[in-house]
Amino acid sequence: MPIDSKDLVTDFLTEWSQGVTDQIRDNLVAKDKWFDQSTLAQSIIALPVEAVNGGYMITIEMNDYGYWVDKGRKNSSKMPPIQPIKDWVTKRAIPTPLKIRVAVKTKRGIKMVNRNFKNTIEARDSIAWGVAFAVKRRGYISKGQGFYSEIVNDDMLQELSVSLGAKYGQLFEAQIVEP
Repeated sequence: MPIDSKDLVTDFLTEWSQGVTDQIRDNLVAKDKWFDQSTLAQSIIALPVEAVNGGYMITIEMNDYGYWVDKGRKNSSKMPPIQPIKDWVTKRAIPTPLKIRVAVKTKRGIKMVNRNFKNTIEARDSIAWGVAFAVKRRGYISKGQGFYSEIVNDDMLQELSVSLGAKYGQLFEAQIVEP
């Protein structure tokens, strides 16, 4: 039975994409050990290789906020999504005291007042909103910055194209498509 070269290419690309996925995850954890058990690290997966228009498509998928962890975020007029920040506060076990002192703007200036929360969920939400406003105002640079783009770049894709061409005697082109 003859060996189908498409199956060989698909197998090669499947193995390659799984190796790249492992490298991305390892790089994320190397930048900050906290990411080891994070939902972001667990969400990084290689989908099955697809044959499309006479070529192949490799998709490496991760949670949407992985883009912002990799690239960072500039200050903006838009608020970042609040739910991932709430999850982050919970997962990091950031202390959520039920009583805090906050600065309140008044007609005469800024006044410090006590703020009491009903429960830890309300306190967590308050902390999350404070983080969201800070990200909106100042931007954000993650400890994991570059975890993906340091691994998957034009040089890596060029090496993939050359190794595929040498192994299978065909022209291959690779590109990165970001969200």
